[in-house]
Amino acid sequence: MFIVDDILMAPMKGVLWICEQIQEAAEQEQANETENITTELQKLYRSLESGSITEEEFEARESKLLDRLDSIEGIDSEEADDEDAGTVIQVMGGVGGDEDEHEQEGEEEHSTKATIEDE
Repeated sequence: MFIVDDILMAPMKGVLWICEQIQEAAEQEQANETENITTELQKLYRSLESGSITEEEFEARESKLLDRLDSIEGIDSEEADDEDAGTVIQVMGGVGGDEDEHEQEGEEEHSTKATIEDE
């Protein structure tokens, strides 16, 4: 039975492995992009200190680089938030079901009491 399961699941495992490889490559590329931007910022500061560029050129190029860096860091924080939210939803899913039932029962009792009192 287990051999049949392994044979049937092999295509899915292959697709999963490919997806994991793509995700790792994307994460590596994103890390390299952050390092490249940091290096470019360092070169930019050196150019300003040496006087090879003007203050206006520096500010324009710096703002572009910082915007790119912020967008990359924004993507990282969104991914972390998504992972945290998924964990919270899973945890709350198991607990919330019982509480919702108790709340609904309490609301039914309350509405029944209100109906009796109104009559």
